[in-house]
Amino acid sequence: MRGLLERAARRAGRLRWMVVPVAAYLAVTALLPLLNGAGARSGFARHIAWVAGGCAAVTAFVFLAQLASDAAASARTQARAMRSSRHERADQPGGRA
Repeated sequence: MRGLLERAARRAGRLRWMVVPVAAYLAVTALLPLLNGAGARSGFARHIAWVAGGCAAVTAFVFLAQLASDAAASARTQARAMRSSRHERADQPGGRA
């Protein structure tokens, strides 16, 4: 569990690249309409909720995809180490595969 939390913390730090695209999206879809008076319209709050929810969903998806990628890479590394270890034991005199 500790390893998973450490990987999650490292991966969260790697999401910094998303700050600029998400900020630009929020500026175009939320800030500019608000500055142009859309805040007074009845559907604007719903629009903002969908925009914020969409940003959160995309960020969560990217975060989880990167965690899954890290987990798969770790599993591959461990499998290679296990295979290598078995081959080294088989090569020793009296060793078994």
